[in-house]
Amino acid sequence: MRIPRKEIAIKILFLLLVLALPFAAQAQNACGTNTGSDALPNPICAPNILTFLKNLYKNFVIYVAGPLAVVLFVWGAFLFLTAAGSEERVRKGKDTMLWTTVGFALLLLVEVIAQLVHDLIVGP
Repeated sequence: MRIPRKEIAIKILFLLLVLALPFAAQAQNACGTNTGSDALPNPICAPNILTFLKNLYKNFVIYVAGPLAVVLFVWGAFLFLTAAGSEERVRKGKDTMLWTTVGFALLLLVEVIAQLVHDLIVGP
């Protein structure tokens, strides 16, 4: 039985929306306080763009990439375990687990690599 592409797309969209809910909940958290009657709080909770990008990266890794990597790894394991002798499904399952692990490891190392490049160019 073949699942229609539209149904798969709807399920993926639903999964992405569910994974984005922590961002919506976090958006309700105000980080700045009013210092006077005409002062506005800082909506991005960061003193500069670099800090904002670092926070955005960390939130992406925690709330989106981490759960997505777990789902993809479990999917690869499911393909591997239900292969029933099919070499194609075994290969597909192994490849999914391998590249999910490699991709998530690289995502975790991005900040370290960026800091090393910054230290080489600018200095410690």
